[in-house]
Amino acid sequence: MNARGRFAPYVLGTSLLAVAAVALVFVIYAALIKDDVLGFATTLAVSLPVGLWLRSVGRAATEPTRREALATVLLTWLAVPVLWTLPFMITLDMSFLLAMFESMSGFTTTGATIITDYDAVPATLFMWRAMAHWVGGIGILVLFVAVFPQLAIAGRQMFFAEAPGPSEERLTPRLRHTAAAVLAVYSGLTAACIAMYLLYGMRPTDAVAHALATVSAGGFSTHAQGFAYYASPALEWT
Repeated sequence: MNARGRFAPYVLGTSLLAVAAVALVFVIYAALIKDDVLGFATTLAVSLPVGLWLRSVGRAATEPTRREALATVLLTWLAVPVLWTLPFMITLDMSFLLAMFESMSGFTTTGATIITDYDAVPATLFMWRAMAHWVGGIGILVLFVAVFPQLAIAGRQMFFAEAPGPSEERLTPRLRHTAAAVLAVYSGLTAACIAMYLLYGMRPTDAVAHALATVSAGGFSTHAQGFAYYASPALEWT
């Protein structure tokens, strides 16, 4: 069977399954702290079957053309933020346009927000928003290369389509190992940042949300005043 055009559905399906996995974690998290779970459950219900179907019609063991690699980058960076809008729309009753702005602002680590009433936003939704720019900070496609080894060959083309700046000679010979190393450093910095924020007096949920924002340079906060809410030199030095 001709494998042409089968790689993009596979990668897109994989990305939707990753969204489903994150949504499942947030369903459990919301249930434990008695937040609204409907938005996360809806995201899970949409992304899981669609992701499974796309994976079933796609194939990983094929080298995509440059056109297909670029199309995969485009589709992934559209599909994931669109799915990420569902909790904003359902929990905060946002329009799709506003929810898409919030979601894309997260994934592009822009940090702009249309939220004005921070007291009306559940803790889980603040964390969902922070997770968007943490993932966007390292690059969705780099995560795919690091987490899913079967994408290593075609992932090389996708990596350079996503980030054309670095030359090939500056990367280690095995791109998957390079991506895994970057992810390890990124995660380690995040964990260290969380620990320091906790040490200097942040609440656990605030520490995690702000660490995700700090390491990704996204800028989202759990307070309307932003990081200035704390007025702590120790936190600012961190």
